[in-house]
Amino acid sequence: MSAPPIKVLMFGWEFPPNISGGLGTACHGITRGLAELGGIDVDFIIPTRPNGEDQAHVRIIALAEPAAYLPAAAGATVRKPYGQDLIEAARAYAARVPQLIEELGSFDLIHAHDWLTCQAAIKARDLTGKPLLLHVHSTEYDRSGVHASAELVGLERQGMEAADRIVAVSNFTRDIIIERYRQDPAKVVTVYDAADPYARCLPLRPLAARPQVSFLGRITHQKGPAYFVRAAQLVAQRMPEVQFVMAGSGDMQPAMRALAAELGLEKSMFFPGFLVADEVRHLLQRSAVYVMPSVSEPFGISALEAMDAGVPTVLSKQSGIAEVVGHACKVDYWDVAACAEAILTLLTDRARAAAMVRGAHDDIAALTWKGCARALAGIYAEMSMAGRKTSPVTPAPVGTARCNGALI
Repeated sequence: MSAPPIKVLMFGWEFPPNISGGLGTACHGITRGLAELGGIDVDFIIPTRPNGEDQAHVRIIALAEPAAYLPAAAGATVRKPYGQDLIEAARAYAARVPQLIEELGSFDLIHAHDWLTCQAAIKARDLTGKPLLLHVHSTEYDRSGVHASAELVGLERQGMEAADRIVAVSNFTRDIIIERYRQDPAKVVTVYDAADPYARCLPLRPLAARPQVSFLGRITHQKGPAYFVRAAQLVAQRMPEVQFVMAGSGDMQPAMRALAAELGLEKSMFFPGFLVADEVRHLLQRSAVYVMPSVSEPFGISALEAMDAGVPTVLSKQSGIAEVVGHACKVDYWDVAACAEAILTLLTDRARAAAMVRGAHDDIAALTWKGCARALAGIYAEMSMAGRKTSPVTPAPVGTARCNGALI
C-alpha cells in the first residue's frame, strides 16, 4: 500500500500569468515540479482576487478580501497598492489566515516564500502547530544593500527564527542568511532554482549586422543597471554598430534613460519596458550577448534562460548562478571595464562564444524544476515525520465554502 501524499500549505504572493518578477516564476516552476514528481499535494495561497492564475498542476486559493494587491511590473515603486504599503498588505494577508485554517482541511507542513508571506505562515504555524519551511529567494540586503530597511530585515529575521528549516536559492544567499541574519547553519539548506526551457539548449546564432546586447530584469539598484549602461558606453566606442536593450521596469528607469543620453547612447540603447514570456523569448532570440551585472543576485533565473536559449552570458560574480555555471564570463559587478571587455570578446570571437554556449548547456542540464522539487520533497518528508503533534485548530473537511477567499 502506497504512503498517503504529503499535504503542503504553500503561501505565495503572486502566480503566473500575474507576475512582477522572479518570485512568481519560481513558485510556478516549483509547484509544477512537485506535481510531476508526485506524492505531494499543494494548496497555493495568494492574497489577491482570482485573476486567471494557471492551475494546470496546482490548486490556487485566493484570499480575496480586502481588495487584491497586484505588484507593479518588474520592480516599479510599489507604494500603497490598495491604500496601504507593502508591509500593511502582508499584515492584511496574515489577518485572513485564521478563517482559512478553519475551513481548509488538514495538511502536514507549511511552505512560505520570502518576507511577504512570513507573517501569514507564522500565523498558520501558531494555529496548527505544523512545521514551517521558509524559502528565501531574496533578502532585503540583496534588494537595498547599505540602504536596507531595518523593519523589513526584522520581518525577514522573524520568519527565519520561526522556521524549522530554511531553503536558500544559492550558497551565496545561504551565507547571507547565516552571517547577516545569524541563523543556525544546520537548519539552512541550498536548493538551486531552475528555468523553463524555451527550446532546451539552442546553438549560437550568427552575428547580426547590428548585434544586440541585452539586460533583462528589474531596473533597480539590486540589478546593477548603471554598470550595464557604463559598460555599453565602452563597447560602443569600439563597436558603434552594437545595439543595447535594457528590458524591464523599475524605480531607476528614468535615471538610466538620462544616463544613456548623457553618455551618448540615446540612439543605440532601447528601453522596451516590462516583457511578458513571449516577449522575453523574442528578446533572447535577437541577443548576441546577455549581461547580468547584479550587485547582489540570489540566483539569476534570467541568465539561466539566456544560456538555455543559446546566448553567451556575462555574469556578476556576486550571484548564485555563478556558483553552478562554469561556462560564462564572470566579472565583479563594479568592474565596468572588465564587463565591456567580456562583451567585446563574445562579439568578436564567435568560436569562443559558441564553445561557451555548448559548455553552458552542460552546466545547466541538471537545473530543472523537477530536480528542485525532488530536493524539496526530501525536506518535506523529514519535516512531516518530525512534525509537531499538537493542532489547536480542528480543520473543516476539504471542500467546504472558503472564507473571505476563493478556491479558484
